[in-house]
Amino acid sequence: MKEEKRENVGYFIKESMKIGSLEIVLGEKDDQNSKKYVTWQCRNGNDYNHGHYYDNELDAKADFCQRGLQEIAYSKSFTPEKNNHEK
Repeated sequence: MKEEKRENVGYFIKESMKIGSLEIVLGEKDDQNSKKYVTWQCRNGNDYNHGHYYDNELDAKADFCQRGLQEIAYSKSFTPEKNNHEK
């Protein structure tokens, strides 16, 4: 089954990562009058907030990755750590 394309305020969602109940998304807009890229936190697949806007795709991708890593670290702080070295 093909996933439906998502859009928010004219930005098409290019990439996403789900971490717990939160999703980090990267959007792109084909508009010369606004920032071309954005990253958002998203809940429930349509509740976008805390946008970071960029002109440069690499800066937006770096922010996308950093936001994901921050959310992973935050989520891990609430999860008991297991020893991965035990067999």
